[in-house]
Amino acid sequence: HRDLTNDTSFKAAFIVKNLVENIDAIQSFGYWTLTDLIEERRASTNSFHGGLGLITNNNIPKPAFFAYQLLGKLGNQLVSQGDGYILTKNSKGYQLLLYHYCHYDRLYCMNQHANIDLENRYNVFLNQNPIEMKFIMNELKKGTYKVRQYQLNRQHGSSFDQWVEMGAPELMNQEDIDYLIHSSIPKLQISEVRIEEDYILSTILGAHEVQLFEIVPQRTL
Repeated sequence: HRDLTNDTSFKAAFIVKNLVENIDAIQSFGYWTLTDLIEERRASTNSFHGGLGLITNNNIPKPAFFAYQLLGKLGNQLVSQGDGYILTKNSKGYQLLLYHYCHYDRLYCMNQHANIDLENRYNVFLNQNPIEMKFIMNELKKGTYKVRQYQLNRQHGSSFDQWVEMGAPELMNQEDIDYLIHSSIPKLQISEVRIEEDYILSTILGAHEVQLFEIVPQRTL
């Protein structure tokens, strides 16, 4: 409860990492809890107070919410899995989910909160440099494919970062809330590629970023 990193993009990468790395260990997962409106602690007047929920006390989705949304797009057949990624497929095509997880630094692990406050919450993590990930996919048949790329990061899909950018108001009216709900969504890019040989997919992920690629055949030979 009331861990300020719960509202940040860190929580999205945290959820994806834990579910992907334990996907074959247990039969199902459950997350506690859907909303910050729970009765275990006195309700906070601040929307971004570090609650456990996937959405705030006034129904603004957090990055953690969109992490589950992207996980829900994975296929039912596991193709490959490794450090920072999982590749699945289904009848529609392939799904490649990537994540850049950064762990807490030692001070924060020891419950020292000198480097974190209501507006500045990313100073307590290690290894926050961007990373490049490259994949060679050699199972794809020749043909034309539609590639959908979803990006969930501090710029796209983080209502907390949008809230800070708008001035971090403690109290918001309905117009402010609606703005955060509609502006804080993952970025989507759609392209059409022609594959003749192996398909090389390369991308850069910032700290705490999650990306999903859906590779759907349009015409194959």
